[in-house]
Amino acid sequence: MAFSLYHKLSTPCYKNLLMDQENYLSPHQGLNLITETIIRTKDNFRENSFCFLLWGWLITAASFISLFVHRFTSYTYYHLPFPLLAISGILVTILYFIRKAAYTLTQTYLSFFLTRLWMVVGTSFIVVVIISITQNLLPFTYTSIVAGIGTLVSGLVMNFKPLIGGGILFMVAAFIIVFTPAGYKELVHGIAMLGGYVIPGYLLKSSKQQS
Repeated sequence: MAFSLYHKLSTPCYKNLLMDQENYLSPHQGLNLITETIIRTKDNFRENSFCFLLWGWLITAASFISLFVHRFTSYTYYHLPFPLLAISGILVTILYFIRKAAYTLTQTYLSFFLTRLWMVVGTSFIVVVIISITQNLLPFTYTSIVAGIGTLVSGLVMNFKPLIGGGILFMVAAFIIVFTPAGYKELVHGIAMLGGYVIPGYLLKSSKQQS
């Protein structure tokens, strides 16, 4: 009988059953695992508050400088601050992520998703701006929509309300810009950047310091 019991315990099916039982997570354990994953993703993504602040301030500055030059000077290329500050932002962002990759050993699936999301969003920004320029259109409506999609999705995935609010603000701003006179579209765009990127960026940074 002992041999029979040993043979039964040694069969592949029984071993698989034991492994399944060991690997089985109760609903409570599964919920804890999901919660821990989200917390780790928030911790990883909080480090990227730098990018929200960098791009928020750069585009806000470009919007307000462009508005000032457009309204109070006769300079023809009043939108020049946008490409100049955008190029500098791209270079700083690339250097930031190169340095970050040197000490980042692990990455959650959600963090992987968010990183790829913003790679697509960044590419979409460039495509939208190029198309708008070739069509002699101001890109502010479309860039606000693209920024809103990235920010809103990030906020929903992270369950971070300031980013959710920032994404909604971008969407509302895109609608308002459509009906805003040409001389004031930069103003609405700059305000949207402050509320959509800068404020949530500082809240992300402060939550990192408190955690």
